[in-house]
Amino acid sequence: MSVEHTDRFESREQVVETLGRNRDLSGADMSGLDLSGIKFAALNMEGADLSNANLQGATLAAGNMAGVDLSGAMLNGARIAAANLEGANLAEADLTETSWYGVNVSGADFGGAKTTGSRATGVNWSEAEVPPADLPEPAPVPPWLPALVAGIGVLIVVVIILAMKRRRA
Repeated sequence: MSVEHTDRFESREQVVETLGRNRDLSGADMSGLDLSGIKFAALNMEGADLSNANLQGATLAAGNMAGVDLSGAMLNGARIAAANLEGANLAEADLTETSWYGVNVSGADFGGAKTTGSRATGVNWSEAEVPPADLPEPAPVPPWLPALVAGIGVLIVVVIILAMKRRRA
């Protein structure tokens, strides 16, 4: 079940409620909402509109955010890890003190984005269509990232094993 492109979330509570039952927010309109501190993990948010949203202290991890609109969004202190931001629009976004770990920024637009105090590792800024004017400093790998990657790996193995068992049945 996916959220249709025309679905407009009116409140933070509505987003949180939807996250509890739906992992597909592709095309959803969450523009201008206060989504500070929310953990967006293992979601499909392809093409979602988060322009001018408050995502301060939020976590964006292990998700597909290709083509997402984060223009003008406030992501101060956010943690972005193992996310696909291919073709995303982050123009004029406030990325102050943001941590980036293993993020695909291919074709993304960071024009006018503020990156003061941000740190990154495993991000190839040269692949961005418009890289940030001030590239984030290199960051050490956070202690939770290996556990996240291992967890995803275990999940993939379990899915493969279950699929093989179904074929045999």
